Amino acid sequence: MISQKVSSIEARWRVARSLHVCFILLMLFSSASAADEKVAQTAISIVSLSPPRIRVEGQLAGETTNWKFLDEYAGILSLSDRVENLRVFTADNSVIPVRRLKPGEFASASPANRFSYEVNLNPPAASVNAAHISWLTAEYGALMLDDLLPQVVRQTCLQVTMPQGWKLHTSEPQSAGGCFDIRNTEKAIIWAGRETRAYQGRTRAINFTFITQGKWSFADEEVVSSISTILKEHENVTGATPFKHALVIVAPFPVPTDAHRWSAQTRGNTVLLLSGNMAARTAALSRLNLSLVHELFHLWVPNGLALSGNYDWFYEGFTTYQATRAATELDFLTFQEYLDAIARAYDRYRAQVQAANHSLLAASEQRWRDAGTLVYHRGMVVAFLYDLDIRLRTNGKRSLSDVYRELLRRHAHGQLSQDGNSSVVQVLHSFMENAPKAHRYLMSEGVIDLTTELSPYGLEVEKRGAATRIHVASALQGAQYKLLRKIGYNDQVNRRH
Repeated sequence: MISQKVSSIEARWRVARSLHVCFILLMLFSSASAADEKVAQTAISIVSLSPPRIRVEGQLAGETTNWKFLDEYAGILSLSDRVENLRVFTADNSVIPVRRLKPGEFASASPANRFSYEVNLNPPAASVNAAHISWLTAEYGALMLDDLLPQVVRQTCLQVTMPQGWKLHTSEPQSAGGCFDIRNTEKAIIWAGRETRAYQGRTRAINFTFITQGKWSFADEEVVSSISTILKEHENVTGATPFKHALVIVAPFPVPTDAHRWSAQTRGNTVLLLSGNMAARTAALSRLNLSLVHELFHLWVPNGLALSGNYDWFYEGFTTYQATRAATELDFLTFQEYLDAIARAYDRYRAQVQAANHSLLAASEQRWRDAGTLVYHRGMVVAFLYDLDIRLRTNGKRSLSDVYRELLRRHAHGQLSQDGNSSVVQVLHSFMENAPKAHRYLMSEGVIDLTTELSPYGLEVEKRGAATRIHVASALQGAQYKLLRKIGYNDQVNRRH
């Protein structure tokens, strides 16, 4: 049994050792940092597993009086309330008084360069939030440095001390002394737990590590195979490889939840997917595959792009559609299930009272408040219309996939960052001689008239109670037939039901 308390003497000795180990690395890369960045050496250790608490200690390369912590992320509020017992010190260990200015922000009476505090890491009450913030249980947990470290720390030499028997998994490089060289705390995820299982896999250009926890109704090897297959599909579609290595973590939610539920987040080259556990193997693996198709694509978009700003309509809404296309190509979905997914997205979007009151660009600004459904579901429908338009006008020679290819060519990760909205719109424009109606739904308000929009492509819309159904028209023109065949329609198999 893991002790719930880590000896304070042992913990402090390890912290002191970690700070000494980090010192040389700190000096090596602090000189290359921008003048306003504070490169730190930090250490995280477990104080207790019940309740879950960690202790954070560290030292900045410079001094500051502003001690700010992340207070809101992904619509989750009051994150900074978890930070307790903040103390700051001078280089000679003199304690400096600290006062709270507002939630998440503190000011010290004079400049300081050392700090210590504790963080309450109870799992969030809403299970879907667990993919977005740090938490711990007695068995495992996720450490996301952006909500654990002061915001002044963007680069750090980090030492993590876990209970005996626990393992750490991260894509961050580690020195011989055990210090993690964190170059961007916003992207860093560390998975910690005991009884974790690790597997290695490879595609043509990407090596990946698969980490999992707990018992599933499917075999771990089946997930490794799925990850490899999905990554290969995304490589083929985009013609790009954003990272040479990826870390994919699939684990149970920290608290019991609906077996059909899943939540995920991709930061940098790390994918974290939390899932309920369905009893039936086939259904569970199918649901996981569909989840992975979407989330793994985030390695490319937005994480493989040097774009910034609130262009969630594209990297979530359009990507939801692109993932559905990939799932159809991989036979995870039938052609009719692909159309059904579009219809469900349309119904969910129309069910929102503000459906006609936001353009997609405007909805992205409010994604975590009241417009998340519009970003995902309206975005998916608009992406469908763009894809159909590009395919029909180019006689099937081009598709929405080519938009992704061009974006990754122009704005690959590592290039100078550009505004996401203007960059994506510019590329979309380059694929259109005359802007289709779909472009209006991106830039302006208004309800999508799906019946009118789909008619030119040989698709018809009908209502079955409250549900929309999309099906292939009984009479198709040659170009329509060719278009639908290209996206999976087989008139010998797909029939109107």
